[in-house]
Amino acid sequence: MKDVADAPPSVSRQLSNDAELVVAGPILQYSPVLTEEDLLEIIESSPVTGCLAAISQRNALVETVTEAIAATDDKEAVALMLGNPSAQIREEVLDRIIDQAPDIGLWHEPLVKRPVLPGRAAAKLARFVAHNLLESLEQRQDLPADVLEEVRVVVEKRLQDDAPDNSDNDKTTAEEAHEKAAQLLADGALDEAVIVKAVTDGDRELAIAALSELSGLSVMVLRGVMTNRSAKGMIAIAWKAGMSAKFAETLQRKLGLVGSKELFRADGNDYPLDDEEMEWQLNFIKDLT
Repeated sequence: MKDVADAPPSVSRQLSNDAELVVAGPILQYSPVLTEEDLLEIIESSPVTGCLAAISQRNALVETVTEAIAATDDKEAVALMLGNPSAQIREEVLDRIIDQAPDIGLWHEPLVKRPVLPGRAAAKLARFVAHNLLESLEQRQDLPADVLEEVRVVVEKRLQDDAPDNSDNDKTTAEEAHEKAAQLLADGALDEAVIVKAVTDGDRELAIAALSELSGLSVMVLRGVMTNRSAKGMIAIAWKAGMSAKFAETLQRKLGLVGSKELFRADGNDYPLDDEEMEWQLNFIKDLT
């Protein structure tokens, strides 16, 4: 019955109100017979668990229905509605959802991946979604340049503020980092994995010292590139140090604090610049110090 376009409306309504979800669910999710008024009535009647989730996944949900779902306490249904690309959600309703969202992790990913996201909503989301979703937010193509810049600034501040504070024991000073990196190199144990861990732990000094040892470039050169937020400079350093092209993207963001719009991204497993361009860039950044 769920796919029958000319099914008797009274029968479809009766099935949609069945006490068993196995009966009501398919009708609520798929039946073309149910009207907007039918759906609103069902939502207002506090149906059995799972019914709102079924409605949330209907194709082309209209704004009145999505507003009614958003007003319920059913977090799963709201998450499914947000993840439904055909669901029409008014901007003010989306704003209310985002205001409630910081403590509801279930909503974060579908909010970030909404097909249309107002600029104000994107800026709000940047303040609380997990770091793994921030890149998706930065890479959206539907946001104006000024909004993307605002998001980028918020993201960079969060990355700096949220970096683990290991100042007591784990985080190394510049001198300790140099000694540790030199010893790892002498032992043949200095590789990309060491730098990945240092970056993940927020230990910038060790990451810088390790890159310096592997690339043969001075720490002063590296700091100059990072101060200037030079994407090409960071790529050249990563290439000289023998890092993978993919990890070079991470180094641009985490150490160089390069914004998403300025990032040079890997071409599969290959660097976006050829060897000649890399060598030119290395000579250029050396001359700056």
